[in-house]
Amino acid sequence: MIDWPPWSPGLNPIENIWNILKNKLDKRHPHPAGRQGMVEAIMGEWENIMEAELLPLVDSMPEGVPAVVLANGSYTRW
Repeated sequence: MIDWPPWSPGLNPIENIWNILKNKLDKRHPHPAGRQGMVEAIMGEWENIMEAELLPLVDSMPEGVPAVVLANGSYTRW
């Protein structure tokens, strides 16, 4: 476990996963209608996120964490 610097939320892979999910939802045609349609679309796209899309996010952690440590928790490209 590490202390999470407040200036580097992008280190958390889930932030990038939400972006992947949003992009998949934006590409749906027709767009989901209503609350139930959106829930079903989100669940469907969540299930379709491929491991190959997730691995680069996890694989970047060994570079990202030391960069944030060197920057004392301040901004980095991560």
